[in-house]
Amino acid sequence: MIHHINILALLVVAVVIAALLGGPILLIAFGWRGAKRGLLRGRIMCGFGIALFLAILMPVALHLYLAGPWHTRIVTKGVSPSGQEYCVIQTFQDFVEPYQISFYIRDANRLWRWNYLDHEGYAWRTASASFSDDKVSVYRNGKPYRSIAMPTGTVDIVSVPKGYANYYCPPEFSVEDVFEFQKRKTR
Repeated sequence: MIHHINILALLVVAVVIAALLGGPILLIAFGWRGAKRGLLRGRIMCGFGIALFLAILMPVALHLYLAGPWHTRIVTKGVSPSGQEYCVIQTFQDFVEPYQISFYIRDANRLWRWNYLDHEGYAWRTASASFSDDKVSVYRNGKPYRSIAMPTGTVDIVSVPKGYANYYCPPEFSVEDVFEFQKRKTR
């Protein structure tokens, strides 16, 4: 079922791209013919076609740059004032919903707990965290983004229901291990 939806989505995207680019290409082609015959109208059509083509191409190129998989990384990591290690990780998903952004923090038993930040955003340039007694505030590119409750209590990883196992990483994981885990999870 999912495979058929992906093929249909690609087909729709291909048709939209063909429709958007077809107009400028026709303007350029017919304008070029007219320009070769010395017609001002042909030069205007050709110039308008090129401008329209670039106006369509630039946002697409910007999206491909911002949504590209080369931004997968650990955005920040550190230790809270109470000694809990944390990190913000972004992992590439696809070009429609580019990045899964996650916040992981260790609980009292050093178990890593996953927290949702975003699942369809562009890559973050920077991230930081500030801590209060019961909350952590996560900042994206210097601006407040989301507040998350600090983990309280403990969790027995063995008794976690199967559907929630991806919300935790074992205590022996380093930040880099959590990053690798998150990359596998979002593929």
